[in-house]
Amino acid sequence: MRPGAPLPAAAPRLRTAALLGLVIALASPAAPLLAQAQAPAPARPPGLVLPPTLPVLPAAPAAAPAPAPAPAPTPRPAPAPTPTPAPAPARPAPAAPVAAPAPAAAASAATFQPYLRLAATPGRQAEALAYSPDGRLLAVATSNVVRLYDTQRGLDVGGIAGHNEIVTALAFSPDGQQLVSGAADSRFVISQVDSGDEIASVSGALPFASAITFSPDGRLLALAGMQNVQVFNHAKGELLHGLKAAANGTVWGLRFSPDGQRLATLSGDGLRVWGMADGQPQLHLKPAAKQQFLDVSADFKMALRTGADGLEVLELASGRLLARQTQTLGTVSSGRFSPDGRRVAWATGSGDLGLWVLEGTAVTRMVAEVPLVDAGGRPIRDLVFSPQGDRLAVASVDEVVRFWGADGKQAQALAPRGAKLRSVVYSADGKLVAVAQSDGMATLLDTTTGRVLPLREKPQAVAAPRTAGATNYLRLGGRVIDISPDGRTVAAVAGGQLRLFGRASGQEVALLGPAEALDLRYTRDGRWLLVLEEERLQVWDPSARLQVQTVPLAKPVQGSALAFDPTGTQLWLWALSDTERKAWIEVRNLGPNGLGAAQRLPVPGLPPLLAKDDHFEGVFSPDGRLLALSRPEDTRVIELSSGRVLLTLTEDMPWYATRQFSPDGRELIAFGSQVPANAILRWDVKTGKPLPAFTGHSETVQTVAFGPGQRPMLSGGNCRELWMWDAADGIAVGSLGLYADRGWAAAGAEHYEVSSPAHEDAVLLRTGEGRLQVVPAATQRQRAKAGLLRSLLEPLK
Repeated sequence: MRPGAPLPAAAPRLRTAALLGLVIALASPAAPLLAQAQAPAPARPPGLVLPPTLPVLPAAPAAAPAPAPAPAPTPRPAPAPTPTPAPAPARPAPAAPVAAPAPAAAASAATFQPYLRLAATPGRQAEALAYSPDGRLLAVATSNVVRLYDTQRGLDVGGIAGHNEIVTALAFSPDGQQLVSGAADSRFVISQVDSGDEIASVSGALPFASAITFSPDGRLLALAGMQNVQVFNHAKGELLHGLKAAANGTVWGLRFSPDGQRLATLSGDGLRVWGMADGQPQLHLKPAAKQQFLDVSADFKMALRTGADGLEVLELASGRLLARQTQTLGTVSSGRFSPDGRRVAWATGSGDLGLWVLEGTAVTRMVAEVPLVDAGGRPIRDLVFSPQGDRLAVASVDEVVRFWGADGKQAQALAPRGAKLRSVVYSADGKLVAVAQSDGMATLLDTTTGRVLPLREKPQAVAAPRTAGATNYLRLGGRVIDISPDGRTVAAVAGGQLRLFGRASGQEVALLGPAEALDLRYTRDGRWLLVLEEERLQVWDPSARLQVQTVPLAKPVQGSALAFDPTGTQLWLWALSDTERKAWIEVRNLGPNGLGAAQRLPVPGLPPLLAKDDHFEGVFSPDGRLLALSRPEDTRVIELSSGRVLLTLTEDMPWYATRQFSPDGRELIAFGSQVPANAILRWDVKTGKPLPAFTGHSETVQTVAFGPGQRPMLSGGNCRELWMWDAADGIAVGSLGLYADRGWAAAGAEHYEVSSPAHEDAVLLRTGEGRLQVVPAATQRQRAKAGLLRSLLEPLK
């Protein structure tokens, strides 16, 4: 986390962010250094200011061999750890840490060009990055999810679970066997890297995790939250010291000395060094006005500081100024020493990045890439050098993680393939499944043949206007795609336009007009196509391809989901007015000319006038018999014909969850960003008892479709895969990934099927206990099987 950055909100739903991890391969110093050793000393660059009596920077010694990995500890930190099972993705076994190469006598730098891009989770901001000791894995924290990337093979190799809030700090253990993650809810989780299993956790003592570090020998673990730091004996799980490391602000940096006997803490009121024998402060370097300490070198001899005078390197023991660089391209927000202490990388508040190469008594060159983000300039969140110092990971609000190198070549994308899933729906007979993705792509699945048919937009002589940046999705659970009752046509909102596609060809057959859908549905007889928007309701005649009606909606009165009465002849909308302090069901008859005039029906169980702070949300069952009426303290299921309350749920129903009934009304489910562990919660409407939850999604579930005729239940969302479930027992039976090149990959318990060999490394294979994880087929002994997707979509026996 960068110093001085505002604290993210505790609830992920309140955040709007995106992800950038930018990895820059720094040129190997060996060859240019040999040539430069015989060349004249380089001229100082403009803007470089050196103190009159500048001492020689201490030469960084060659890194000592890494200690042999210690037996896996079983920490029991205080407060007592609360182990929680976590998914177990397959990933490469950690290798022994690789020692950094010994630096040469001089240094130089080149202008680096991009050569490799790694896309990560769009729509989310990366909060923290960490390299494994051998540099083979890069951990990226995005919202409450931590993903691991194999930087050598270019694969997403799994994730670490265990957090419900934003993950803000990461660190690998020196032996690479464990990863520690800390979140905004003050929970720190210690996980096994090769399995993803949670080993231990610490909760409550350190509000808002801000930094994590291990001593080089792995014996000590330091955790920071706000102004406080706790130091543990990692192997024994014993709390050794509790440090009040900042009088104000947040501790944003931690660094152990090479022998582990001292700990440096960096915060808004300066740099402190603590003795680990007694936990007492030994040194305090106080910043002047507008100054901040950013980092301490790995050899514990130098400190990095920024301020009005530029970027400065100090001697840690004395605080003496060693060097200063004024060409920082703006206000420096974060900075890091390379492992050998010979380079400094920094980022500015406007999103610029610079590299400062230190050589003896001078700064030979300052290298900057401008800009690294969009023209508007956005802050970089984190900087992390690889253990070998040849790469630099940079986290910002852009959507990709890139590898850059001196050769200027771009090698490949290391990305979770495909876009997030926004909406999935079965046809009435269960023979078709339509899927809409966040990038505007849509796909039709034939459950009887296993055919995957991308829906393709028709080229326009004059391109239809597309809403810039539109996601066509404003509420979890709402549809942006639907299948006509006769199964011949698919309606979808893509690129801000309502489009019709043919079932047989997948080609666009009609471009109806502009639309941004909260919900989209055919009436039961297929006569009308309804598009619910923020301030209006569009009524289309899909056979004539004409808009017959536009019904204004007085916001914020109307609800955000379409429903029909049991006969299918009336449209129902949930409505709530804060100004009138009333809630009602708005009813409109479906007639030969469209929708009739609105009528208000009272909501059973609610008084005519609501209390000032009362707020309710209503969800209808598909058959129109039931209404789930929710408020923060409870959820009631009401039979509309009689007004009888069938069920009241007061526990385990998150207020911000999306609620949905099964087609027969026997089950009520809840999913969304506030549901723990990204689960799909279930209740029996008749008895009120909870049913086995569907668990295993690595990120927020955004859409669920129950399968008619014993077909599997489908779910998807931010994890990008379509999951298939046996709804009777809550067990995942398979998964499907849909990709931008129109390819796909399906996986079951023992087999996989792909559209082409290019997607074999993206197959999602099933692991134990009904969980599915992102596991490349290349790492498993799974077998390809033709027809697997068809068998996964067949009715369950």
